[in-house]
Amino acid sequence: MSKDIIRIDLRGARAEIDTQARALCLFTDSSAPCLAFKLAGSLEYHGLQSAEQPLRLEKSDGRHLVFTGSDGVCAKEIHLEIHEGWIDYWLIAKPQAGAAPVKCMHYGQDGPGQAAASAHAFEEFYVLCPDRYGTAIPKTKVNVKLGIHSHRFDKDSEFCHDAGRTIVAPYVVALAAGKSWLGIGTLEIPSSEWGLNLTLQDGKARLDFDYGINLKLDGPYTFPKITFFAGGADRIVTIRKYVDRLYADGLATPQKQWEDFWAGPLYCFFADQMYEYQVDRPTDKMLGEIEMKNRYCTDAFLVKCTDFLKQHEIDYRVIIYDAGWFIMNGTWRPDTARVKDLRSRIRQLQGEGKKVLLWYAPFFACAGSDNYKAHPEMAVRQADGSPAFIKRLEGEVNYLLDFTNPITRESCRRDLACMLSVEGLNADGLKLDCVHQAPDTSQVFHDPAWGTGERLAYNAMRFIYDEAKKVKPECLLNSTAGNPLFNHTFDLHRIHDALEYNIHMYEQRAWAAWVCRAGISDLDDWSSYDIFTVRANLRKIVYGVPSLYAIRRRGCQRRLGCGFGLSYTVSDEELNLISSFYALCLKAPIDLSQELFIDPDDQVFWRKYTSGKLAGFYAATTLAGNQAVAAYDEQAAYVVSIADIPLAVELPPGAGKVKVAAISRTGKSKPVKGAEVVGNRAVFESRRCDGEIKRFEVRYVL
Repeated sequence: MSKDIIRIDLRGARAEIDTQARALCLFTDSSAPCLAFKLAGSLEYHGLQSAEQPLRLEKSDGRHLVFTGSDGVCAKEIHLEIHEGWIDYWLIAKPQAGAAPVKCMHYGQDGPGQAAASAHAFEEFYVLCPDRYGTAIPKTKVNVKLGIHSHRFDKDSEFCHDAGRTIVAPYVVALAAGKSWLGIGTLEIPSSEWGLNLTLQDGKARLDFDYGINLKLDGPYTFPKITFFAGGADRIVTIRKYVDRLYADGLATPQKQWEDFWAGPLYCFFADQMYEYQVDRPTDKMLGEIEMKNRYCTDAFLVKCTDFLKQHEIDYRVIIYDAGWFIMNGTWRPDTARVKDLRSRIRQLQGEGKKVLLWYAPFFACAGSDNYKAHPEMAVRQADGSPAFIKRLEGEVNYLLDFTNPITRESCRRDLACMLSVEGLNADGLKLDCVHQAPDTSQVFHDPAWGTGERLAYNAMRFIYDEAKKVKPECLLNSTAGNPLFNHTFDLHRIHDALEYNIHMYEQRAWAAWVCRAGISDLDDWSSYDIFTVRANLRKIVYGVPSLYAIRRRGCQRRLGCGFGLSYTVSDEELNLISSFYALCLKAPIDLSQELFIDPDDQVFWRKYTSGKLAGFYAATTLAGNQAVAAYDEQAAYVVSIADIPLAVELPPGAGKVKVAAISRTGKSKPVKGAEVVGNRAVFESRRCDGEIKRFEVRYVL
C-alpha cells in the first residue's frame, strides 16, 4: 500500500485520496472509481491571465488535508476534511496583488478548459424538485443547475430548476454508479448564479459557480463548500442525508412562529377574474392580464364572488387580493378606479372574520411607478451602465430592483408600512410573488458584498420578512420555496400553480418540500382545472393549507390562445364537496406541531397530533385510496367521501360508545344503518357528500 494513498470508509462507499496525484477517487459497488475528482480549484478571471502551478500537500493530520498552490493571481488553499460518512472540499483564494475580479469558479479542474475536468462513470442522476427530475446520463452532455434562477431562459440547462413556478430545491444531486447512489451538494447559500452547477459531458465532470462581474477579491475568500457522501441504494435516502446534515450543522433551522389563522383555508379571486374574462372577451385571443384586471379586479366582482362563497357555505378564513389592487408595480397604493376604498374593504372583510393578504412583487418596478421615478438609482445596472429591465404582461417595462442599495430597502420599508400598518391599509399579510425574477450575477450592483445570486435572494427575502414582522408581528408572509435554508424568510411555502395539467402535481410538490423538511405548504391552484380541483382539495386539507383561486367557474382544458383553459360553470355537486372539505379542514386545522407524512407514489397522506389526548394519532388522513378524508378531534372523526364506498375509519386508542351518523347540510343528524365497530375501526357504507349529506361523523368517548 502506497503511503500516498489515504483510504476512507464512507458507509456504503469508499474514497481514496492520492496525495501525490492530488486526486479524490470515489467508489460505490465497483472496483473502478465512479468519480476521479481533481483536487483543484480553477478561477476564471475578468481580464486577467492566470497560470496554474502544481499543488503540494502542505499539511495532513489524517482528518484535514491542505494543499497549496498559486495561479499567479491568487495564492490558493485546497481543503479536504474527512468525517464519518462524508468528505468536505473547499477552496480559499488569496489575491497576491490588488483585487482579482473572478468570473467563474471551477471545482475539479486544473484550468478553465473542459479537457482538464475530472472523470466520472455515473449512469443516472436525480434532483429533488416538484417535477422530480431524474434521467439516465447521456454520453454527450447533461447540465444540472439548482437554485433560484433569474428571469432569463437558460438554454444550456436541460434540467434547470424553475423556482418561480415550482419550489427551490436544496443544492444537492444524487448520482448512480451501478446499484449505489453518491450525493454531491453544497453547504451554503452561495453568491453565484446557481447553488450547484454540475456538468457531465463526454465522461468528464465539473462543478461551476458563475459570479458574473460581481466577485472582486481584495482579501481571502472561501468558495462554496462541496460535500461528497454515500447515499446507499436509494436516491431519496441520498437526498435525506443531505437535508439532515443541513439541520445537524445548524445551516437550516425549523420554522418556529405559527398563528392560528395561517391554517386557512385561503381564497383568492384571481382565477375567478381570469375565467370571467374568458367568457366575456370578444375574441378567442387573450388580450392580456392588464385588460382582465381592469375589468374584474373590482369591488363589484369581489362582492359577487364572496357572496357566491357565502351562498354555498364555503368557509374560507384568508382572502388574497392578488395582482391588480395597486396602481402599478412600484406604486403600491390602491387603484381607486378599480377598488374605491381598499382600506374600508379590508376592514369590512376583517369584520366578517376574514384575514386579508395583498399581492406584492418586491424585485421589480414599472418605468412609470412612484418608486422608480423618485429613485431611478434603485435599478440594477447592466455592464454598460443602463438600467436592467424585463418586459411583463403586454410589454410592460419593469426595472429590476437592487436590494443591495439602501435606498431600495428604505423604499421597501415604506411599502410594507403602507400595506400592513394600522395607519395604512392594515392588511394581515402578503403574498410575495415573482421571487424568481430577481437580478442575475451578470448585472452591476450598488454593493455586491451585500449579496448576489442565491445570497441576494435570501438576503432580500429575509429583509422583507424581518421588516414586515416589525410592522405587524402576526402577519402572514406567503412565498414560493421549499429550500430548508429559506425556512425563516416566510411563513407558508407556496407550492404554486399546477400548470402541467398533472393530477398528481400538488402532492409531488408538497412531497418535495416535506422531504426538505420545509414548513407547511400552501397548495396554490390559480389555474383551477377541473381535473384535480375536487381530488386535490381532498388531499390538500391533509398535507397543507388548501387554497382556492376560482369558485364560480373552472378551467376544463388548456388550448393555445385560450389562456389557462376554456371555462365552464362549476356544478352544485362540486361546490357542495368543496364546502364539505373546508368545513372538515376547520375541525382539525394544520399547525407546526403535527407530524406529517406524504407518499405520492403509494398515494398515502396523513398528519398526526403530537400532544393532547390524541397524541400519536391522526389529525387528518385520506381513506380508501383517496376516495374519502377524515379529520379527528377528541369527540369525533369527521368524514367526507367523494364516492359511494364502504369505509373502515380507524378509532383512537381507548375510544368507546361509538356511534356513526350522517350529517345533512341543514345540520340534522341521522344514524347510519348497519354501522359497526370491527376491531379498532368503525365500518359503514358512506355516500358521496355532494348532495344532502354534508359529512359523516364517527362519535366516540375517550
